[in-house]
Amino acid sequence: MGVYYTGKEVIVMPRIARIKFENLTYHVISRGNNKMEVFHKKEDYEHYLKIIHKYQQKFTFFLYHFVLMPNHVHLLFKSPSDISKLMHSINLSYAQYYKKNYQHIGHFWQDRFKSYIVEDDAYLITVGKYIELNALRAGLVKSPEEYKYSSYNFYAYGKGYGVILTPDPWFLNLSEDPIIRRQRYRESILADIVEPKIVKSQFIGSEDFILSLMKEKFRKRIKRNRGRPRKKSNKLMYNFLCNNKI
Repeated sequence: MGVYYTGKEVIVMPRIARIKFENLTYHVISRGNNKMEVFHKKEDYEHYLKIIHKYQQKFTFFLYHFVLMPNHVHLLFKSPSDISKLMHSINLSYAQYYKKNYQHIGHFWQDRFKSYIVEDDAYLITVGKYIELNALRAGLVKSPEEYKYSSYNFYAYGKGYGVILTPDPWFLNLSEDPIIRRQRYRESILADIVEPKIVKSQFIGSEDFILSLMKEKFRKRIKRNRGRPRKKSNKLMYNFLCNNKI
């Protein structure tokens, strides 16, 4: 079973295949197999970021927020390409590097990566903040700026990883003045240091946003039976999902 969060409620529905669209924002999580550490030293973290930069040239995706934790990775990005091909390339490249340097044998990443389609605006920055506070919640640091391997310092202080990061739209709208913009970002993120409500889902957005995506994805497969009255589109989509016919 799976659930998605609409901003007001959590709705349970059967688990479906990964939903993929072009030019949408995704929150992607990759974990080490059996919770193993995937980064041991500075060079490991930096190599993963170099791989991201390498594949940005090939796939042209826009990385908004990230954090590299010792045993997993969070990325928030918009991509015009197939995210499965993109993440396969990134994770395979790093796995090869790791196996070569640490003589690791067997599976490296845990299953396939997780992905969540994120609605822009408020949902986008909410996920971005959650990502950047990972190290703080895990007790690795006492303040988010102490953790080097995240996008926090880029937004809060204009330092680090500007080559691979694209400022998210919410951040740019904080102010035209970059100094004021960073100050407001610091104030905003520090006001949200709470344990978030985690939902296992393929969507992080409003109900209207989610339904519009599902209609676009499956409109050719949702057909009313001959001789029956037309159902309202939202009701039809709900029945379609709950009957697990995807």
